[in-house]
Amino acid sequence: MHNVHKRILRSFLALEKISFDYDGTLTNPQGLSLIKRKITEGYDVYIITARGEGRKGPVLDLAKELGLSVRKVYFTGSNTNKVLKIKQLGINKHYDNNPDVIKKVNELTTAEGKLVSYE
Repeated sequence: MHNVHKRILRSFLALEKISFDYDGTLTNPQGLSLIKRKITEGYDVYIITARGEGRKGPVLDLAKELGLSVRKVYFTGSNTNKVLKIKQLGINKHYDNNPDVIKKVNELTTAEGKLVSYE
């Protein structure tokens, strides 16, 4: 019976989309630990960065290492476009180290913006 409950919980969590910024968030051990835990817990995880397409190598390498599909990695080119992408994808929770991005996420989307500081 316990396995049934785990499967139900994983199905429920898979419906919750969460996203992570790359620079300053996933480039720190704490952020990396958090995304790994969220993936293991069964969340639908995305990486959404303000990096442009020209700087995608390290981000895609990390996604591959984490077992994330490249279709769940977005290079938006700006913080404004990052917030728009979060809204467009229907993200439920976004982790970012930029307080301005978190403020905009909380104001302009239905996502919960979570400020992370790993200094």
